[in-house]
Amino acid sequence: DVDQYLTFADAKDILITSAAKNVDVAVFEALKAAASDSLKAGILTANLSNGGVGLAPYHDWDSKISADCKAKVTAATADLISGKVKTGYQQ
Repeated sequence: DVDQYLTFADAKDILITSAAKNVDVAVFEALKAAASDSLKAGILTANLSNGGVGLAPYHDWDSKISADCKAKVTAATADLISGKVKTGYQQ
């Protein structure tokens, strides 16, 4: 939900990363749309493409995660965004 490194101090030493809902991105986009009179009612699905979800930084583990592993995470992220990897989710 959030970067647990910042919110769960007792476990930060063992956290590699966290899946995060980037609520700040959704709020910013909604405010930007409201300011330009283009805000529309409805549901916006948060995903990697629109920055609505993602992975938190590796923080203390950054130097311990291999470049190969980081490259694979980056590639998997790109494949999800492009649709090459299917999750099975349908709107």
